[in-house]
Amino acid sequence: MNVKRAKTAGFCFGVKRAVETVYEQAKNSDAAPIYTYGPIIHNEEVVKDLENQGVIVLRTEQELEQLTEGTVIIRSHGVAKYIYEKLEKKKIQIVDATCPFVKKIHRIVSRESAAGKQIVIIGNPKHPEVEGIRGWAGEQVFAVETKEDAASLVLDSARAVCVVAQTTFNYNKFQDLVEIISKKSYDVSVLNTICGATRERQTEARSIAEEVDAMIVIGDKHSSNTQKLFEIPRFETTERPDRAAMEILDGRILLLCDNSPVGILFPASFDSFLKVSEDRYHHFLIVSFERLLRYAAVFLALWISGGYLAVTGFHTQVLPTKLLLAFAEARKGVPFPGILEILLMEFAFELIREAGVRMPGPLGGTIGIVGGLIIGDAAVSANLVSPMTVVVVAVSALCSLAIPNEEFKQQ
Repeated sequence: MNVKRAKTAGFCFGVKRAVETVYEQAKNSDAAPIYTYGPIIHNEEVVKDLENQGVIVLRTEQELEQLTEGTVIIRSHGVAKYIYEKLEKKKIQIVDATCPFVKKIHRIVSRESAAGKQIVIIGNPKHPEVEGIRGWAGEQVFAVETKEDAASLVLDSARAVCVVAQTTFNYNKFQDLVEIISKKSYDVSVLNTICGATRERQTEARSIAEEVDAMIVIGDKHSSNTQKLFEIPRFETTERPDRAAMEILDGRILLLCDNSPVGILFPASFDSFLKVSEDRYHHFLIVSFERLLRYAAVFLALWISGGYLAVTGFHTQVLPTKLLLAFAEARKGVPFPGILEILLMEFAFELIREAGVRMPGPLGGTIGIVGGLIIGDAAVSANLVSPMTVVVVAVSALCSLAIPNEEFKQQ
């Protein structure tokens, strides 16, 4: 068995710094007790080892209030500003092991909040890091974790907004949520505060998941870093016994549940979404050719519509003169911009496909073909769209139908 280890495996800079700080304090302390406010990191093995060396974990504010002496080490996730003020008032020695990247976010939200901005933190509201960041902002601070949270977020459109992120948040989800939030205010400043080490690990995890049969993420289940890495290797579903048997023989894992016809296969790589059971029964050359066709279909489905708009609207210099003139002649008399043409035809195609699914088997396919021909011809005759737009959308639609996995299409 070949085992591949991630190059970025292990503690990141901030976690390593915090752990080393606690070990050093435990080693050099005198009779005074050493405390950490909350687990120093989300790793139970490390926390247990530190407890064996005499380090006491304070898990609530009530325990913190009862302190009269000793040294309190601030966890790597950071804490709210008022915690520092409480400890200083009680004259308890403070050793700050907060990750420098988290401290930077504290300074940002404190400065922007003082300037009158609303603060939006993209991250898990219950995570200690996010709770700590909230404690450095003013009253107008919001935590957003999901698209539903972002959609339901109510902001004052008259006030500026500053968006920051939990350092271990998923980068792709961060971009999706920023797009939703940006529509809620005219003045939104976005600061990508996701740690560079986090992005590197998520990128490497995504790359490894595409190369291996199974992937194991070693880490504490409470760790945000571990959870985000675990989310990256995707899964797929199947209702076909032959497909399930094929994937089990290939070393993948099948998860079945009582009273459900659907089995979950994981981990899933890009290549696994383009496999079909029939590949097992055909000649290698035929299967290879069909697989290449599917890859080409994915590429065209993703890029042909956007590429057509980019070339015809913004980069006409890359087209031969005769082809450019042909495109211009085809668009003569069309009142709509290219992007609206594409959207109208895509909408019409999806409508036809949805109608075909609801109709009885043979009739559904017929409606799809005839409906597409009639609507396309009528749209061109009425000068609503150009013939080239119909061709581009038709190729894009055919390519999407050539992709065998429905889940992959939706992603």
